[in-house]
Amino acid sequence: MQEDVLNQQAVKEYLSAHPEFFEANAAFLAGIKLPSPHGSGAISLTERQQLAQRDKIRVLESKLAELVINAQDNDAISEKIHQFAVRLQTATEIGEVSQTLTDFLCQNFQLANHQLKIIAKPKLKQNAKLSPFANMDDAQLQWVTNLNQPYCGELPTVDIGHWFVTPPASIAIVPLKAEQTIGVLVIGSEDAARFYAGMGTLFLTRLGDLLGAAVQRTLILA
Repeated sequence: MQEDVLNQQAVKEYLSAHPEFFEANAAFLAGIKLPSPHGSGAISLTERQQLAQRDKIRVLESKLAELVINAQDNDAISEKIHQFAVRLQTATEIGEVSQTLTDFLCQNFQLANHQLKIIAKPKLKQNAKLSPFANMDDAQLQWVTNLNQPYCGELPTVDIGHWFVTPPASIAIVPLKAEQTIGVLVIGSEDAARFYAGMGTLFLTRLGDLLGAAVQRTLILA
């Protein structure tokens, strides 16, 4: 076995040092038969190389098609975000902001199970009774205040399951910030794989930025 390995190495070294061998022995190489990678008998060395190239091309074509689909999906999401941003520009009260958010998440992503939680005071006193301004306990308030980036995965250790009629299987929590944290957007899903730890959060971050800017207009900030 070791002798075979040494002989193979010697052949490799010879061919590397004498590339003219292939041109001088083209007829010999053309007559070499190798097992087909697709199990259809023996084929020539040239045919084997052609098959290998075709397989590589198929893999590249598949990857290119996947990139094109991803690019199209990203363009579609960017357009939805743009329309959402435009609608937020006309929202002057928290009720309008909340309805715009609901329309956006439900119509585009089928995410009806979401909550907007705000920890600052509204400019209009009557709005303090709206659900986004419901009081949080100290543990919830601390957890929300310390959240610097979107959280995705299972329900966190802090108790927020009661914010939903039915606790979601997976959740995304997006901080809303001005000069300080002013609240969070909490999105739940019945699909355990919809939101998961380690997933990309660029879309959620941009959503939080837009929503935070709109919410800020309706609040009294210290």
